[in-house]
Amino acid sequence: MTFIVPSRGVRAPQKHAVLQARRPRGPGPLTRCWRLAPLRASLERPRSVTPADDDNQVLGSTKVPTRKREPTSAYSYIDRARIRVKGGDGGDGCVAWRRERGNARGGPAGGNGGRGGDVYLVADAGLNTLVKFGSVVHFTAENGEKGQPKNCTGADGKALELRVPLGTVVYDAETGALLGDLDQVGARLLVARGGRGGRGNAAFKTDRNRAPVIREKGEPGTGCWLRLELRVLADIGIIGCPNAGKSTWLAAVSNARPKIADYPFTTLVPNLGVYAENVVLADIPGLCEGAHLGRGLGIGFLRHIERCRMILHLVAGDAPDPLYDLQAIRLELALFNPRLVQDKLHVVLFTKMDLPLAQQRWNDASFREAFQKAVGHRRIAAVSAVTGQGVEETMQRVCKLLEKIPQPDRLSSLPDASPGVLEQSRSPATADTFRGDHDAIGASVDGTFRIQKERMADGQRRWRILGLPKLERLAVMTDWAYPEAVDRFQRVLRALGVTEALSQSGIRAGDVVVIANIEFDYTPDDNVFYQNALEDGVDLFKDTSDVEIAVDEDHDYREWSENVSQS
Repeated sequence: MTFIVPSRGVRAPQKHAVLQARRPRGPGPLTRCWRLAPLRASLERPRSVTPADDDNQVLGSTKVPTRKREPTSAYSYIDRARIRVKGGDGGDGCVAWRRERGNARGGPAGGNGGRGGDVYLVADAGLNTLVKFGSVVHFTAENGEKGQPKNCTGADGKALELRVPLGTVVYDAETGALLGDLDQVGARLLVARGGRGGRGNAAFKTDRNRAPVIREKGEPGTGCWLRLELRVLADIGIIGCPNAGKSTWLAAVSNARPKIADYPFTTLVPNLGVYAENVVLADIPGLCEGAHLGRGLGIGFLRHIERCRMILHLVAGDAPDPLYDLQAIRLELALFNPRLVQDKLHVVLFTKMDLPLAQQRWNDASFREAFQKAVGHRRIAAVSAVTGQGVEETMQRVCKLLEKIPQPDRLSSLPDASPGVLEQSRSPATADTFRGDHDAIGASVDGTFRIQKERMADGQRRWRILGLPKLERLAVMTDWAYPEAVDRFQRVLRALGVTEALSQSGIRAGDVVVIANIEFDYTPDDNVFYQNALEDGVDLFKDTSDVEIAVDEDHDYREWSENVSQS
């Protein structure tokens, strides 16, 4: 079984015309003074700048407008990103020979290639957004250097570390599998491995082959698409309808200074604050009815509540219907994730007690009874963040409740969680999606690999070898320019039983064998003269009438050829 890999054509070098620019002759002294005269006259004129032209440079009567600075967007918070990462390719091996004075046959001295760099995601507490992944999507580590003569190994490629905010959850964008949760400062997640460096000819030296002319190419680095989701790590999540006083409460209990205004949806991104040096509060943007369907700000920030140990639900005392707002928010949480209502501890605050309407409602016994009945528990307080009424007492009670809640397992709170995801290895080659009619053939050796038959529209048949990652890596790293490398690949196929399995599966001469997306032409015999005859238009395999075959020695070969020709 021989393989023919098409060689790339070499383009002839093109001749480019070289144009030599002539050196211009400078003007004379009189001409130079004549050119500067109008400029001097204009500089001597008085500048008259009106208030409307303060942003323009006025030179005489000619205005030179300056470039206006574009206003930057205030909404730069990005908590979702989709990126492509790829490890560095390994360096190619080297074919070299030891050349020294007095040593005519020094032997092989080609060094190995360097290993490609890996790609890591590192949790950084100083970041709070994934905005840097909005413009740059592709990230590739450094490739390994090629091997050098005198048995010098190429340098390894540098690892690429991508800094992400604390609390970033990493998913495989294609399969949706959870790869890791970066919830600790300095946590590292390996997402793409670098390729192995190819070996030089010095590594192939044996007692039988003292001067090998063979090398390996560097292994390509693995790559994949990742989906990053930022989930705020906070102890207490502050939720409520728009304009319920969430940002005002956060500013009253911490040093955070969020934007506060008297209109809905003032807060567009989650804000963090710290109370008593160890309790972290997260101000979640306002929710409204239909948020789980995308209304308002949608469910873009609801996932941040999933990591909070306690939920602080604020209900505005001046709202048209506080009871309706309370029930609407609880319904939205239940529709998004029932665990937010069933497992999380809720504390309800009746806010804006500095307003007369809120005081009137709270002093009404029937309203308080209906409000407590709608809440379902007695963890209720009437507060005012503006005047400080009940703020400190409420936070002390909340901290006591928080001490009784154990620290949750970060991975257990995530969907599709599985342990041991921080170290995942990927196969160097991934099978592509094939088109056409496919027939799975049960020709395998101990279940280690399988052969898949593909019928193309033009009648050509292709046979794909699947289930052998090591063979795929060998096919990618083999340098087909060296005959010894081709012969080595043939020996590996025989040792693995691939050659025998192909012959038993009904493959014929001229069919295409695909290994790791590399196509090979199949020939039933390793004799190079058969391949030359096939290129001349003579198929010795089909025309066997004029060929004398000994019955005793080649009986099996003749019977097998007749069965294949009939099929």
